[in-house]
Amino acid sequence: MIKQESKKCPRCGLTKPADAFGRRRSRTTNGERNAPLRSYCRECDSAATKERYRNDPAVRAKMLRQSREAGRRFAAKRPHYSRVQDANRRSNHGLTITEEDCAEVFANHDNQCAECGGCEGLTLDHIVPLASGGGNTLDNLQLLCADCHRAKTARESRRNNGARKLTAAQTEEIRAATGIKQKHLAAIYGVSPQRISQIRRSVPGSKRVARR
Repeated sequence: MIKQESKKCPRCGLTKPADAFGRRRSRTTNGERNAPLRSYCRECDSAATKERYRNDPAVRAKMLRQSREAGRRFAAKRPHYSRVQDANRRSNHGLTITEEDCAEVFANHDNQCAECGGCEGLTLDHIVPLASGGGNTLDNLQLLCADCHRAKTARESRRNNGARKLTAAQTEEIRAATGIKQKHLAAIYGVSPQRISQIRRSVPGSKRVARR
């Protein structure tokens, strides 16, 4: 079979190299893909797909269903992936854990919540929070169910809010920094995002002022 070096896309009218087009099937011969090229280039194909997604409810429902099914298959194959990614993303020491480390934490805790002993909705939790200097290491990880995790986070938030006192100047700086996200301000001033939200809601004339 003669290898096609380039092709003209009928949608944009441009002649592009073969690698700018997708393949109809992932068929290989002697380790090389030889399936025919798609009609449209990848850029036009992507634009057409997005247009169908926006304008056709049936197509949108089908694509969402396929996405959820793919997510479930991936989660069944690699159950600890999302937990590991979340822990590594929030790490402030450059330390990362692997899916094997996560599986070890589950095994060490007998797949049970460290506080209530439940087995549903288990998540990785840093015993000493990363924001308080805790490490993203195995000895600082435990399992908590979703309810216990939320309760622990709320306790830590209340404790941090009480421990960190902001000056009047810092409070005014937070009120003035309307274009900066809460989580970034929280990291700068060493308080919780909830505290930043409370300060912003207290601004006179703000739309975020609580109703009486």
